Amino acid sequence: MLIDKPAIKFIIPFILGILIGKIFQISPLVLVYVIASISILYFLTRKYLGNIYGIILLYPIIVLLGLLKFQIDFYYREDNRVDNFINQNKLVELKGIIIDQPTKKTNYVQLVIKADSLLTNNGNYKISGNVIITIPSENVTSIDPYEYGQRVRIKSILLPLTSARNPGDFDMKRYLNANNIFAKMYLEDEGNIVIEESCAGFSIIGLIYSIRSKIARNVENDIGGVEASFLKGILIGDRSEISLDLKESFINSGVMHILAVSGLHVGIIVLILISLLNIFNLSDRVRFASVSVFLIFYVFLTGSSPSVIRASIMAIVVLGALIYQRKINIYNSLAIAAIIILLFDSRQLFHPGFQLSFTAVISIVALYPKIIKIQDIFPEHIQENGYLKYFIALFAVSFSAAIGTLPFTSYYFGKISIIGLLANLIIVPIMGLTLAFGLIYTIMSFINAALASIVAETTKLFSAILLYFVDMFGSLKYAYLDVSFSFEDGIIYYVLIFLLFSTYIKNFIIRILICMLILLNVYVYKDIFKPNFAEITFLDVGQGDAIFIKSPKQKYILIDAGVKNLYRDAGQRFILPYFKQNNIKKIDLLINTHPHSDHLGGIPTILRNVKVNRIVDAGSKEKSEIYSDYLHLRDSLSIPYSKKYYGDTINIDDNIRLYVLHPGVDILESRNLNNHSLVIKLLYGERSILFTGDIERESEIKISGRYGKFLKSDIIKCAHHGSSTSNSEEFLNIVEPEFAVISVGANNKFNHPSEEVLTYLNNRKIQIYRTDLDGAITYRTNGSYLRMVNWRD
Repeated sequence: MLIDKPAIKFIIPFILGILIGKIFQISPLVLVYVIASISILYFLTRKYLGNIYGIILLYPIIVLLGLLKFQIDFYYREDNRVDNFINQNKLVELKGIIIDQPTKKTNYVQLVIKADSLLTNNGNYKISGNVIITIPSENVTSIDPYEYGQRVRIKSILLPLTSARNPGDFDMKRYLNANNIFAKMYLEDEGNIVIEESCAGFSIIGLIYSIRSKIARNVENDIGGVEASFLKGILIGDRSEISLDLKESFINSGVMHILAVSGLHVGIIVLILISLLNIFNLSDRVRFASVSVFLIFYVFLTGSSPSVIRASIMAIVVLGALIYQRKINIYNSLAIAAIIILLFDSRQLFHPGFQLSFTAVISIVALYPKIIKIQDIFPEHIQENGYLKYFIALFAVSFSAAIGTLPFTSYYFGKISIIGLLANLIIVPIMGLTLAFGLIYTIMSFINAALASIVAETTKLFSAILLYFVDMFGSLKYAYLDVSFSFEDGIIYYVLIFLLFSTYIKNFIIRILICMLILLNVYVYKDIFKPNFAEITFLDVGQGDAIFIKSPKQKYILIDAGVKNLYRDAGQRFILPYFKQNNIKKIDLLINTHPHSDHLGGIPTILRNVKVNRIVDAGSKEKSEIYSDYLHLRDSLSIPYSKKYYGDTINIDDNIRLYVLHPGVDILESRNLNNHSLVIKLLYGERSILFTGDIERESEIKISGRYGKFLKSDIIKCAHHGSSTSNSEEFLNIVEPEFAVISVGANNKFNHPSEEVLTYLNNRKIQIYRTDLDGAITYRTNGSYLRMVNWRD
């Protein structure tokens, strides 16, 4: 079946090797020895036993090559790489070359520097790796002085990249590492960056960036506004100025794919080029070479995204097959594109753009011929209608792509567009016209400014119409569903799609019945596959507390919800995205330990966006806008509410119970709200966790005297963010924790956690985890074992 598809025979085991490499870290040197040994065995086998036996060894070699490629791309780290020199408190001088087009966004300007020299107090070092430089927009007069190839000198503090802080967060560090960026610098103004040398001579990349900059300036000058930001995205792949709200509208309306430079763009360019080249009566081979060279140029012009690389390679392969009269196989062409991309960088396999682009094309090729048959339900004279044929074909393409990419769009965007099919029928034709006029305008802007300005008006009109429909569809009440697929959901989904469209079972009714039977079995036996463990996550919400507990029977408890101030609402910024990523639609129990803003702050946002079945606090009051908002929402939403004091218990599951250890009614007379904090012990089988709110030593003494050895717990959430006013040595001696979690903001003004407390913990060999250093901290327990989960894997 794969005899005439050599690229497919290579790419499948190669991808398998990359996936294995993602799970296991193996020394590249060991892999080289193993590959060399099996290769020798392969050639000996072929020579003495024949090709059939040799082929058995060929596939393991390809798997190992994929494994080796990923190990090198992901784990290899040079000793002089720039992130090895990070010291957040030291001013350094970095030298390097600008290797990307400067990007201007609303609030800041960014440059990417290929670093080669670093001057510190300890000496001058030769370094490698790229650094991203950020300067506030108001302090940058113009980005024009900064060009590709310039050598610059920068004085600032070298900083680490930001990793994902909570499960489901976008991991900026991983994304930038995939682009060979390993550190960052912030500059207050342009005075800290000096251009030492201008661009050194002519370079192709420099020319491409120069053309890209000119196109961006022309679009901004001739078109302007939100239309210009959109057009720069679809013409040169620069989406940096498209607002988050507009991107959200594209996602909601199910047309996010049109922002990616991909097959539609390449198809239109090929048609334009071939039409122009036909005027000169050139040979087929010259036309093919010309189109191929231009497509390679276009790939670099638009930022070399996986989608445009894939589309360009496929176009070149298909055109080459036509010119040289070879049989075309789309799957083999796709495999060639994937091989080229992954040989350059195997990490692209895990890039959303790569996954969505290739899945969409595979889905269209596989499903379109089956879905297009819906036109057979119309009478023959209606089928001959050209307009109807067009819209049915467009529907079949859009539906095929939507079916194939649904698990990925759900996973990456946390939603499934309901309106997408209808939106695509209207928006994609307008997009085709917008793109065609946009490309014509781009060409004309280099030839005749007067004619270009005329085309610009038409392009702007079509852009405005397109954006109007995007906004309209995206803002409809039931435009989308908030659904995030898990890996298991995706597997089940693709099995069902395979069965539904399979030709192995001829009878369509039987296929539907099999799918329904699978779904029924999944529903009936779903509880068997549910985890039998509780999961406790200390979310990283900065200087505040937010703890999420998931019981084995899928009961959800939230203890506090972080801070709300002028700059941040932890509920909006951290907790809701976490809920969305994990498909959490309700909270069974919401507990507020005390009404300080760093614990209560995000709760109003949670109440407005998530169904809460029950609220518990200690009845403490606070004169603040946040507390008033909390009371108003609690009462207006008629959420069941109760006060809890020491001696009370809360049953969660059969084997999980919360014991309230503090406060008593008497302590509520105190003016110190920290000592009003609810202190709760979670007990599940043999394992326990002590949540201490912000209690101080006065309350620790009371609790210790009242409960003694019952306080002993496997994990303690250190009180008051590790403050020295809490976490006394005597209290820690009674609790005897194995792990201590400190929920604290990075570089906070309170200097939390206290060095004194850290010393206490270290002296007792208690393992310390901090949200400012480690991000969110997750534990799992089945009541017997207790282990920390590395959610970043």
